[in-house]
Amino acid sequence: MPMDPFQPIFYLRNHGVEILEVGTVLGLFTAVGGLLGIVTGGLLGDKLRENYPMVGCI
Repeated sequence: MPMDPFQPIFYLRNHGVEILEVGTVLGLFTAVGGLLGIVTGGLLGDKLRENYPMVGCI
């Protein structure tokens, strides 16, 4: 899910959440999602490379 630039404003205006809370929560979600994606992608690439050596060229 791409980070929508209007997402923090949406939470501020419609849900009455403070800017500090919005930044913290969205930042943590982005960081955790990025970390999980990097680790999962690396593990999946290693597994695929065992059977398909050319997968690294894609």
